[in-house]
Amino acid sequence: MFGIVNMPTNQRAPRSEAPFLKSDQVMAMLGYSDRSSFWQAVRRSGIPYVRVNARRCIFDHAQLMAWIQRRSVGAVELKAASAA
Repeated sequence: MFGIVNMPTNQRAPRSEAPFLKSDQVMAMLGYSDRSSFWQAVRRSGIPYVRVNARRCIFDHAQLMAWIQRRSVGAVELKAASAA
């Protein structure tokens, strides 16, 4: 109904297809072990996140990867690389 696929509760979608990441996953991805340092960096650097409620935030994987790409030093755009 309405295009929703009913999946048994014992079978979950693979992790790689999850569009959102938890803060501990992003901490590990960016190399942070201290939670307070991580959140200071999130606020200071403008890492995109979604506040679900007062105590929980999640990170959109696509937006996070785009943020990392924009911050990469010496990154080569695909269009420029293919033209050369």
